Amino acid sequence: METWQNYTGCRALSDDEIERICGAFGGKYRLRDRAIFVTGVYTGFRISEILSLNMEDVVEGDYMRSSVTVQKAYMKCKKSRTMPLNFRAKAAIKELIDSLPRQPGSENLPLFRSQGTEKRLSSRMYSLLLKAAAQSAGVSCQKLATHSMRKTFASRMYASSYIRQDLAKLALLMGHRNPANTLRYIQLLDNSLADAVLAA
Repeated sequence: METWQNYTGCRALSDDEIERICGAFGGKYRLRDRAIFVTGVYTGFRISEILSLNMEDVVEGDYMRSSVTVQKAYMKCKKSRTMPLNFRAKAAIKELIDSLPRQPGSENLPLFRSQGTEKRLSSRMYSLLLKAAAQSAGVSCQKLATHSMRKTFASRMYASSYIRQDLAKLALLMGHRNPANTLRYIQLLDNSLADAVLAA
């Protein structure tokens, strides 16, 4: 369905597109790439914030943390933000961690590492990986970018029975000081505004 709003920038993903992309990551690093994607879709963190995470940010000893905190040094607003880990994000991260070698000091390593190194994966590289997965899944890459994960989170939360289209609540979840900034993340999925004008 066409949206009435001229929705600029990258787009949000539908539930079907989320599932198709999740299943399309392949190769040696598929668990890493899928975990990044699911974390973005279900926490709303920016890609730079997700890639800033270390092992210790998501695990404590042998247990997964119930929430994840991105430190202020990596936040756009320079203020740390904590988000609960949705069960899907937690499962994807756990599957990745279980596949990684554990050794003393590994808790200080980046969670999402570049191929064959202990360095962080770059945002640019993940952008290429995401688009490759989307193409493989038959998902349009038009207006698709890593920020689509954050916009997907915003659209899903706005429509949820918990937020109930409360812009102030959504702004808190997104880490926006000004709720007006949150409006840019809301994709109108129906023609209700246009219908209201036409019926007047």
